[in-house]
Amino acid sequence: MCMNCLKTQVDITEGISKQITVFWCRGCGRYQRTTQWIEAELESRELLAFCLKKIKGLGKEVKLTDANFVWTEPHSRRLKVKLTVQKEVFNGAIMQQTFVVEFVVANMQCPDCARSYTDHTWQTVIQIRQPRIKHKRTFLFLEQLLIKHNAAERALTIREQPEGMDFFYLQQNQARPLVQFMQANFACRVKDSKKLITQDDHNNTKKYKYTTLIELVPLSKNDLVVLSPKVAATYGGVNPLMLVYKVSNTVHLIDPVSLQIIEMSGQVFWRDPFWPIMGADQLIQFCVLDTELGETGNINNKKRIHMNSKVTTAQVTVARDSDLGSNDTQFESNTHLGHLLHPGDNAMGYDIANANLTEHTMGRKGKGAHFPDIVLVKKSYPKKHRARKRKWALRSLPKEAPDRPLRKMELVQQEQEYEEFLQAIEEDPELRENVNLYKKDPGTDYLETKSTMEDDDDELPEITDLLDNLEVKVDHEGHEDDDDDDEAPIDFIGAHTAPS
Repeated sequence: MCMNCLKTQVDITEGISKQITVFWCRGCGRYQRTTQWIEAELESRELLAFCLKKIKGLGKEVKLTDANFVWTEPHSRRLKVKLTVQKEVFNGAIMQQTFVVEFVVANMQCPDCARSYTDHTWQTVIQIRQPRIKHKRTFLFLEQLLIKHNAAERALTIREQPEGMDFFYLQQNQARPLVQFMQANFACRVKDSKKLITQDDHNNTKKYKYTTLIELVPLSKNDLVVLSPKVAATYGGVNPLMLVYKVSNTVHLIDPVSLQIIEMSGQVFWRDPFWPIMGADQLIQFCVLDTELGETGNINNKKRIHMNSKVTTAQVTVARDSDLGSNDTQFESNTHLGHLLHPGDNAMGYDIANANLTEHTMGRKGKGAHFPDIVLVKKSYPKKHRARKRKWALRSLPKEAPDRPLRKMELVQQEQEYEEFLQAIEEDPELRENVNLYKKDPGTDYLETKSTMEDDDDELPEITDLLDNLEVKVDHEGHEDDDDDDEAPIDFIGAHTAPS
């Protein structure tokens, strides 16, 4: 019998499944494979391997030579795979045949999604705390950093707490990436604990709930700190009065007089912890009367040339804004902001001469140390109409409100801290690199009047190349959110901005 006649008489695909039902969870988008649930994109290699394992009848006698997907509508709930098989049929004659197997996608809720709709579903909670700190600036930045890197996508619930945030997960392995992300971007220490929930002695099984405490260093940018004699001696006898220049996975401190910069890891900090003696809520505004530039950077700190290029020492003469027109009190001080400050500018700083620094606040660290009368921290920009003229917005995580509703004073403080954070993004180019900004709804554009145009601050960064067709909505907490998946950051052009 010739091969053409064999094809009409023999069907080598007999016994092979032609229509199969597979189960898919709409909640998480995973497919059921025996007792496990796997993630696979449409027409991916993983999904093809999953479908081939579901086909019965492919064995040693019938050899699979080729397999690929046949395009179907995404909403058709059908997957079609085109197979090419070979089989020996008569006197060594090998027959090849091509056919299509259809997979019907049926809905089924996976156990993880089913548990998410009931109480007490979480197995692991990550508690992020910053002790003895009253503001939420650190957590506002953390929220934007998590959104940019999509580091909390698998969190079941996110809940705000008075001193931080809680992240709940269904499984312990889902929470590990967040812990690694925090250790890579913040100076912190981690403590793990577990609690026994149920125990079955007959089957020798136990169920635990795991808790991971991530404690951030209680420091923020522009805080004023005093090092203990032991820590100061560790870094070569630096001046004990230091300014927090930057906080990342290490704490960067700078001496505003000598421009000496030190880096302190989280492990070194927690051996001898210290807290700020003055914070951002104690900053007052000074008017710059005169400046005399010095050298750029610190010649004794050659290892940090790349950061020293951002600071310039200067001798400045300033006066408090509140004293202008009432008295002639002036201050002369060294500062690291020589490349930013000019006569007539405003600067924010600490008035140490009139500050109430008690022994309880500083301990024994400040004994024998000489402190300047003032310490300038950053350049100040006009804040009038900045919120109304802002054409960009931020996203926010889907957080649950705390158990206790916020009081009116707490709500006012929360809105004020959020506005200060937005202003810091406008002024700090290094901070903007870690934040995704999105265009506001065109209906909310601000109409400039003659009075507001006169108050424009030309020194602020000009925002260009905004994202188009991006809808931004305002949630119940007053934060602005959008539904677009495009997270491309906005470019900023030029500006006289303070270093970060």
